Amino acid sequence: SPSAIEQGKKMYGQDLPLIKGDISEGLSDIGKFDIIVCYGVVGWFMDKIDKCLTHIKMLLNSGGKVAISIGFSEDHRFFRDILKNEASFAKIIGRHFNVTDFIVQYLNEDNSKCDLKGKEKDLIVLADM
Repeated sequence: SPSAIEQGKKMYGQDLPLIKGDISEGLSDIGKFDIIVCYGVVGWFMDKIDKCLTHIKMLLNSGGKVAISIGFSEDHRFFRDILKNEASFAKIIGRHFNVTDFIVQYLNEDNSKCDLKGKEKDLIVLADM
């Protein structure tokens, strides 16, 4: 999103090459990347998750790495037929990438970190080609 690009440039420098696009439609002619970060992106495309992951894979250089996260709650019914539990997210990513790490980060209502089960959480998968 434009706001994510603006925030990234504020945090890491105006020369950082960030690109806006729709990962569900594919991004052509933008080159290849060593690292791709999709923080909170693919959750909006769970009905097209395999298509999105295929596009992401096409954008990675050989040996490239990807970090993908999604918000998850046990009560959440959104795309429950696709994402059954925490581990199923890593399995979905594993259909396209070699999963190297899987992190579950629990959040308080104000999005601060906590260690309480049953709270909203971020599922984070780190993977490579």
